Amino acid sequence: MKNLSLLLWIALLGMGNSLLISCKSMAQRKGADTVTATVSPAICSTAGAFPLEIAPAEGVKLTPAESKKGPQLPLKYTVYTINNEQMQAFFKSLQTTGQGSINLPVPGHGCQPFQVENSGTMSAELAAKFPEIISLKGTAQHNKAGYTRIDYDGKKLKVEITWDNEIYYIQPWEEKGQLWYVLSDRRDMGYEKQPFE
Repeated sequence: MKNLSLLLWIALLGMGNSLLISCKSMAQRKGADTVTATVSPAICSTAGAFPLEIAPAEGVKLTPAESKKGPQLPLKYTVYTINNEQMQAFFKSLQTTGQGSINLPVPGHGCQPFQVENSGTMSAELAAKFPEIISLKGTAQHNKAGYTRIDYDGKKLKVEITWDNEIYYIQPWEEKGQLWYVLSDRRDMGYEKQPFE
């Protein structure tokens, strides 16, 4: 009787191991069949009287700078285009009202709306002397840990986005007479984070 119990125990143990190995193998095959979806960058449109569209430039490959003295391309980035006339009208409208909303691309989170207002970094005298320069600060509408700083000089836009302690930049990049905007993670480039007021 003891031998029969022992044989039964060994058989059950063997079946359990076979079942475990079989389940593990199925899980690995299922994992191998799973395709990781790549999320394409979305067009970030801000509606209103003066709409603004920040659109991904699919398939655009930028050329790294020849000189190491000037700005450099980040290691990883997404290229965007912004219509210059739209941008001028949009920021002029924001300058007039002193506040507004803008949709910005946030890696891994699509387009996110930010409420923005004058940053107050320029004195009234400087603002009067250089009216084309607009400096804004803002907070994300759907994330308490989302902030932005935006600087626009009448021709080029620079954006810093903080999202859940991650920092992203949108920086201008000129190439062959075309102005592009490069979105990248701070870890992929040498820009320094600016303190928020």
